[in-house]
Amino acid sequence: MARPKTIGGFTLLELLVLVSMIGLLFCFLLPAVHRAREAARRAACVNNLRQLGIAIEGFHDVRRRYPSYFCGIIQPSLNDVPRRYCFSAHAEILDWVGHSALARSINWDDQALDSNGTVPVRGTNSTALASVVDTFLCPSDPFASGSVTSFRLCAGLFPAWPRDSGGVFVAAREKSARDVIDGLSLTAFASERLVGRGAMSPGTERNDVIILSQTTSGIVRSCYSTNLNYDARDRMRDSYVGHTWLRGSARHTAYYHFLPPNSKMRDCSDPRNHGLYSARSSHPNGVNVLFGDGHVAFVGNDIDLRIWRSMATRAGQEVVENF
Repeated sequence: MARPKTIGGFTLLELLVLVSMIGLLFCFLLPAVHRAREAARRAACVNNLRQLGIAIEGFHDVRRRYPSYFCGIIQPSLNDVPRRYCFSAHAEILDWVGHSALARSINWDDQALDSNGTVPVRGTNSTALASVVDTFLCPSDPFASGSVTSFRLCAGLFPAWPRDSGGVFVAAREKSARDVIDGLSLTAFASERLVGRGAMSPGTERNDVIILSQTTSGIVRSCYSTNLNYDARDRMRDSYVGHTWLRGSARHTAYYHFLPPNSKMRDCSDPRNHGLYSARSSHPNGVNVLFGDGHVAFVGNDIDLRIWRSMATRAGQEVVENF
């Protein structure tokens, strides 16, 4: 009599060992996949920041000055209430980032205002406010989608309006290369600042901005005090920061070097959106910084604060060491 044929297969123990080995392999590979994806996103972010630098230099070559953000009064007033317009340096360089048609569509005599960060439906610039400019976005920024900006221009060490805050991109003050006494290769022109999530409410998000009651003159001291006694239950925060590249406001398009990169201390703003906005990113351990000569460097969170602050000034005549 012939023996019955036996069908080979896995025992339960062998199957458990196989599943365990696959799970172990997945645990080893997953961090590597995440690192590879972040490396690709960071490379794209650096490339966009370089393109921003090329656009700034191109603008300077033609206009003999750097772009700036500026405000004015719209005439005539509406119901005897003056209407203000404010445009960003980002808007001035649209021709140099491949958006000439968008630049021509902007009515420089109409509003570029936002209401609580939302795009207004009124005015002739509502289309521009809703337009996406890919060069202004960093793929690593989790909320960088739509008509927002991940990149801000350096206005100096800390907000000092209406005085000069010391940076290259100061509100309502046009600067050129001859004003950068410290040297273009040592002066920060732009960096990253994470876009807000789009809500104004009590919360604990460190990347959001604490809303203070103080005016700009006391914002640094008040910001320190508020951070030391921060209670998310009774503090309003602004999560609309960076929600438009068109608006000429520190809330959206400028940053300062008073706090180190990705500071544990939260940024602060007064009710008029004069704020202590700092460089922040989703990259591990630092931020990308564009310098005046066009090169981009990754600056770690642990940089010496004196060096970081000296990068922000155009004519501080500090001695900047390697970082």
